[in-house]
Amino acid sequence: MNKQAMAQEAVSEMGKIIQKLTLDNVEEIEDVLLSYFRFLKILNGLKGTDDFESCLEDVPENAPSEEETKPKSKNRYELKRQLKGGYLEEIDLYVPEHIIRKLGLEDGDFISAVHLGNDKYHFELVEKVAEQRPTNRVQLNYCILSKRDSMLVASEYLDKDGEIKSIKYNDVPHTFLINNEARIKEDLEVGSIVDIAYYSNNIDVFKVIWKHNTEGSPHVPPLPSSNYKIKNPKSDTKETNELKGKKVLLLGGEGRTAEFEKAIVSIGGELIHAYGNEDTKRLESMIKSCDMLITMKLNINHSAAEKAKEFAKKYKKPFRLMESRGISSLVQTAKSLCVEA
Repeated sequence: MNKQAMAQEAVSEMGKIIQKLTLDNVEEIEDVLLSYFRFLKILNGLKGTDDFESCLEDVPENAPSEEETKPKSKNRYELKRQLKGGYLEEIDLYVPEHIIRKLGLEDGDFISAVHLGNDKYHFELVEKVAEQRPTNRVQLNYCILSKRDSMLVASEYLDKDGEIKSIKYNDVPHTFLINNEARIKEDLEVGSIVDIAYYSNNIDVFKVIWKHNTEGSPHVPPLPSSNYKIKNPKSDTKETNELKGKKVLLLGGEGRTAEFEKAIVSIGGELIHAYGNEDTKRLESMIKSCDMLITMKLNINHSAAEKAKEFAKKYKKPFRLMESRGISSLVQTAKSLCVEA
């Protein structure tokens, strides 16, 4: 393969990498592209464009090919999941938690790791593990940090419906005590929403592995759990006029429009539902005409959420980012925003 062919192949690979670019991986993609540019500069400095091909002409017909003489090992390493992040034992390399989440990695998956210089690596999934392995690692998502005496603690979490539940271990209420090292390293404070991982046989060995981004929508410290418990299901449908005809724009939460609309109408409001795939002008128009914006973080891409936030600021609309897609959480958020609208 001559220099021109090698250059064309590199450019083709760069094009494929650029197609994977999102606002969440700009720095990572930039690092990978820079490594290709370094390669192209080195290639350009080589003398003679056909040196590689001329060498091939001198090789006897029965000589083994380059592929046949290559070591059989590939850039393929088994991931060992840890409480936080993962580990590639073969090359003694730590895999950051954000890579685990971005690629959806599990214990036993095979991944590649390309060194880009300094301490930077580019990771890719090579092969998924055939079936999930048994593990004593337990992950508890959306834990709410509060303060007890002078310490940050986690004793409650948000379930999949957005309801606040007590953290329990062997059916007994449990509180995680967050030490100062974790508080400083992860920039934790009262109201932070975090994921915690621990060992099933020893809950005292745990780590805060992720802090959810709630920038632009400050988390309101939760009321006592009793305020969120619904003793009578009919109370959800009791009609009130707390929203006073306010128009609520909900971004995300696809698939539950009818339920969300019923909940907002029951408290005197009107629901407009957007899914994040609207063009920019359409999204801007929807925000301009609404009274408040609520974005369900779990169901919307980052770029759409950021655009919506910019428009909300532009037109001075109160907005909030929700960490769940629960109906009661939506109602509570709408009520709190109504005061600001």
